[in-house]
Amino acid sequence: MTQGTSSTTRKTNAVTRAIPILGWLPQYKRTWLAPDLLAGLSVWALVVPQALSYAAVVGVPTQYGLYTILGAAVLYAVFASTRQVVTGPSASVAAVTAPVAALYVASTAPEYLTTVIALTLCVGVIYVLLGVFRMGWISNFLAKSVLEGFIFAVGFGLIVDQLPKILGIPKAQGSY
Repeated sequence: MTQGTSSTTRKTNAVTRAIPILGWLPQYKRTWLAPDLLAGLSVWALVVPQALSYAAVVGVPTQYGLYTILGAAVLYAVFASTRQVVTGPSASVAAVTAPVAALYVASTAPEYLTTVIALTLCVGVIYVLLGVFRMGWISNFLAKSVLEGFIFAVGFGLIVDQLPKILGIPKAQGSY
């Protein structure tokens, strides 16, 4: 193998690692299409109502939940390297987005939607950078009890936040 071929192979491998679809799409078999479509429909049936409700939790029009699904699905197909992960909107991200955006602008202000979109894009860039620099190892330092407590607190906060909507009663002013 010549020096030029070795360098080209390394560059190709680096590109394929960064953009995995370039590695698996050329080997995709037509016989996989039907099961993949069925799996896609199953995931779609779960993620659409989830995305619509999380958009409501954040306080943005529900169609933005659908936009999020489309963008996330395309980006995941291009940049993800595993077929066994289902990704979509997250309750914890939705629960944290609204109060953070509300720190900068009132949720009733016209700038609220722009603030949520900017916050979402900033978090996306941070996630990409964490992936590029392979920073997942940091999660090993988080105790399981801390993560479980965070998940419980987010769930409790979502219940408290959504309960007035479910019961049809006016929401109290302030933060829970």
